[in-house]
Amino acid sequence: MPSPFPGMDPFLEAHWGDVQTRLAVSFAVNLRKQLPGGLVARVEESVVLGIDDDDSPPTDTATQIVPRTQRSVHIYDAMMKMKLITAIELIGPANKVGVKNREAYRTRASKALEAGASLVEIDLIRQGEYLLCRPQTDPDGHYSICVVRPWDDAKGDVVAARFDEPLPTIPVPLRKKNPALKLDLQRLLNRVYRDGGYEILDYTQSLHPRMTVVENRWFQLQLKNRNR
Repeated sequence: MPSPFPGMDPFLEAHWGDVQTRLAVSFAVNLRKQLPGGLVARVEESVVLGIDDDDSPPTDTATQIVPRTQRSVHIYDAMMKMKLITAIELIGPANKVGVKNREAYRTRASKALEAGASLVEIDLIRQGEYLLCRPQTDPDGHYSICVVRPWDDAKGDVVAARFDEPLPTIPVPLRKKNPALKLDLQRLLNRVYRDGGYEILDYTQSLHPRMTVVENRWFQLQLKNRNR
């Protein structure tokens, strides 16, 4: 049974470690089929000390520090001693939640751009704050996808995405001389949902952040149609 959401399923956010891992592997496999000779796609793993230092209740003075494994996909030029060509960042809570976490991510992303790499930021979680790019065409969009090419004065193309519309197919830039690759985000997310057995999700659980009244009304209709 497919997800009741035509786009990103916000209930997957509670299982982000697994979802992020599956998406990263799917991205790498998909891109490998499109890469020109000499370039390789690798799933990278790092442990981030997620620091929740955003607004906390006045009685809570302790800073929560939770180690989280963060996964991304990097494209390297194997003929140039594995020079980084493109970084695809699958944003997680350890990037978005907490002032220090956001600062650390922005610093890392800036270093990649300064080194001449392209950057694709895929933000499919609702909690936390926007990082590099805020959608302008749909400021109320639930998610943000940003594509930055270093030869274009590092100006990012920003796409807003929603859970009530299919996710887009996005370009993945390589070097200036190469045509961009393509990632069909919705198709790959649907595969993660199916292969991960997420049809058993409990859709009666509360979301954080909560849906608006209008969004919840729409969702209940989707869920009713799904169960017919």
